Amino acid sequence: MVQIWRVATVEQGRPSRQADLDLEHGLRRDRRVPFTRFSAWQAWPPPPWPIDDNAALRELEDDDETVKLTAPRHAWLYAALGAAVAFNSISEAFSLIPPGGIVTVTHAAGRMGKVLALQIREDAQIAGVPAEELPRIRAVVRSEAEAASVACDLGGMTLIGGEASPVKLDWLEIIIVEDIEEERGREMLRAAFEGADGAILCDASHNEMVWSNDGTNGSGEEEVCSISVPAAESKDLSKRLLAEIDAASSSSTLRHVVMRSSMGLSPGVSEEAAAAMGGEAALAGPRKAEKALRSSGINHTILRLGALTDDAGMIPLLFGMNDAILERRIDSTTTRRPPILSRSDAARVAIFLLKEASSMFRDLTVDCSWHPKYGRSSVGSEEAVNAACRQDLMEALTKDILLFSFQKG
Repeated sequence: MVQIWRVATVEQGRPSRQADLDLEHGLRRDRRVPFTRFSAWQAWPPPPWPIDDNAALRELEDDDETVKLTAPRHAWLYAALGAAVAFNSISEAFSLIPPGGIVTVTHAAGRMGKVLALQIREDAQIAGVPAEELPRIRAVVRSEAEAASVACDLGGMTLIGGEASPVKLDWLEIIIVEDIEEERGREMLRAAFEGADGAILCDASHNEMVWSNDGTNGSGEEEVCSISVPAAESKDLSKRLLAEIDAASSSSTLRHVVMRSSMGLSPGVSEEAAAAMGGEAALAGPRKAEKALRSSGINHTILRLGALTDDAGMIPLLFGMNDAILERRIDSTTTRRPPILSRSDAARVAIFLLKEASSMFRDLTVDCSWHPKYGRSSVGSEEAVNAACRQDLMEALTKDILLFSFQKG
């Protein structure tokens, strides 16, 4: 159960002190603030939180002192997210992608794009979806070379009579859009989204962590890493992403779009935190894209990721909002390294958000990284994999977003 409330003592009708309560450490509070222990989501419907920030919910008597539970600033969001936990099993029955539906993946030749295409199919197969109802993939690429790369990596190759050729997959459609500044290219982009039920946009440039020594070779040498910022291709990717958003907005069939973005874009984020994510060279493109997507009218979720790695996935994840994860990471270390996660785990979250998109995640911006308890040395370990398998993403999203939102506020 999620047990998160914002509690305040009341002096002349106004809150005078606040304490954030969370399940991680029991119901933690300022000792000066009286409280009564109970679960926020113990029953349906959830408490009728008013939207007014200062409106009191109810009064509780404790040691002859009266406290009032006040609605947080985004009460409507927290109520919806809490309901998601209570109805997690029900929501699984209402996947956004219909049987045999089409998912468009852009920048599909990228490392995360290929993982997305395979995981979308694999998730459906593991869930027991009949073969004829498995989702189909539209992979949008920039050149013939990228198309060949996607076809070979996803389907494999055959060698007949000395000639190598990719294995054709009936569920994979590759669309080559070379020049988005020409009308022909824009038409092909619109065609890539028309008829699709969902889309994952991966064209935002993104920084990554590069290790010259990962500290796992037993040499005892100190781990050395650097941040690689794709500034050279950032301008091109930004243009393509804006064109993709414009094309997606003209689709009559798209039900939801998930866009990969970057931490470090929240208003008021510190200079140190923004610099850790690559600074303006890496953030300018995603910033424009986020603004365009929000104003497009498309039902969407923006997934702001930490720095990406090529490690294997299945590490427990941490979620938040408003760069709270990034700021906490920068404040708690002297290395100024940003939060990280693998492309495989980033793909896992993006697919989950696309499949389970509903009113509680619609038009929401979510931060995501590996849980700080785990690092690259945990990749592939039995403890990390088992913990990731046990992690309920719906519950984790709900709890972490609530917790970080309260702390940020």
